[in-house]
Amino acid sequence: MLTKLPIRLIIGIITPLLFEVSLIFLYSSIRYNILDFRAILGGIVLFFWVVALYVISPFVLVALGRFEGRFANIIKEGLHQALSPVEEEENVDPSQSSLNLDLIVAKTEKDQVMTSIEENLIPQLTRNAINYYTETFYSRDYEKSSRIALQNLEYYESIALLSLYTLFFLIIDVILIWIMKFTTIELIFITLDQISTWSFVFTLTFYFLLAIAAMYLAFMHSLPFIDDYVSYTIPIMFRESEMSSFIRRESIRAIVSYNFDNLVGRKEQKRLKETIDKTMEHLLHDLLEDELMITSRRKLALKLAWREYSKWLYEKLEMREKRGRQKYLDRLLLGEKIGFLQIDESELLGLNSDLSFIRGQLNRWPKLNHAQRTLIFLSLYRITERIVREATSGLIDLEENPLNFYEQVRLLLERNLISVQNYDRINEFRYTRNKLIHEPGVSLNVSSNTITQVLGALNQLVGNISKYSAQLEAETEA
Repeated sequence: MLTKLPIRLIIGIITPLLFEVSLIFLYSSIRYNILDFRAILGGIVLFFWVVALYVISPFVLVALGRFEGRFANIIKEGLHQALSPVEEEENVDPSQSSLNLDLIVAKTEKDQVMTSIEENLIPQLTRNAINYYTETFYSRDYEKSSRIALQNLEYYESIALLSLYTLFFLIIDVILIWIMKFTTIELIFITLDQISTWSFVFTLTFYFLLAIAAMYLAFMHSLPFIDDYVSYTIPIMFRESEMSSFIRRESIRAIVSYNFDNLVGRKEQKRLKETIDKTMEHLLHDLLEDELMITSRRKLALKLAWREYSKWLYEKLEMREKRGRQKYLDRLLLGEKIGFLQIDESELLGLNSDLSFIRGQLNRWPKLNHAQRTLIFLSLYRITERIVREATSGLIDLEENPLNFYEQVRLLLERNLISVQNYDRINEFRYTRNKLIHEPGVSLNVSSNTITQVLGALNQLVGNISKYSAQLEAETEA
């Protein structure tokens, strides 16, 4: 903090005050044709405000920069990127992503999936982001964040503060100029005499207005850059340009895979091995540090986002349970451990957005078109496949004994974790999905009853695993 304090202090706050004191000193010297050092007294008085202005700087930026709206947009963009990632690999099964479906589904239909979490999550996350920004404005951790990104952030924050405070003083100067046209202003440290000519008033006003416009443009110019770099200091926000990510990752790959055979022979490589290793380590250090930091921040952001969203979901679940409708599936997707089942927090937000969307659309099933029903169907399949895989992995090691989806469901039947009826329902569901994905042009004909039955089968599966785990624990204790 101490190393960064002078930069923002000098650029953002002291510079506008020095400008104002210099302006007063210059006016006094020209007006009386002498060096009137009484103006220095005014400078000493004004410098008292340096500390005050620095203390309120984060709140000034938040209020006048409209950071609440800007942060909300960044958080919304980050959530959309996290819940509908762009797959890099070819031939990826579209059901593996909550929203990124390889189907002709209108964007407005995809947006419906995000509605429930946007309305309840983003306002809370925005307030948390604002609080975190103001609280850490003077105590940022430069060891655990990208130094270059934080330096850039503070540079543009300095420009924003410089612009705002200079704007403030320039507006006061314009007001004083017009007051001085009609009367003399008596200050403790200087007398501002009445201006007799209109041309002088108009000329100064014109230059001050030009400066005000320039400062306003500088302030507006700095805000998008603050948006870009503030993600590195506020963990709830996660955004990075695709080009920055691409360049960093390709740089890492290029360094790691560099072929020294094209540069020097094997004999020289062995002789210079220590030098080459040190150089590689030096080049890779900052790149890898940024990559790990950014990736971990995104995961942390999702965990924090999930924590806030789960609070709201818990309230809904408690109301449902009061009516005697306990749902094992809901508890599992709220992050609770049911038996040996527990879903990673990084997936819960997407799974819950799908589940909320599915249940909301079931009530209006007759009004839905083909694209909407397809989206609901694949969203449910993603939930089904994830829970079935989690349940199977609790019974056997899938890395040593890889099973496809059909074999996994069969294993659950053999262990009596699902009934024959639910086994048939899930298999039929799987069969319909495979036809939809692998046979272009196939017409999806699925009823709302089918969706409800599959949800019931999943709930029964989770409930049976809860009982199965409890039974195993009892047998172990006995």
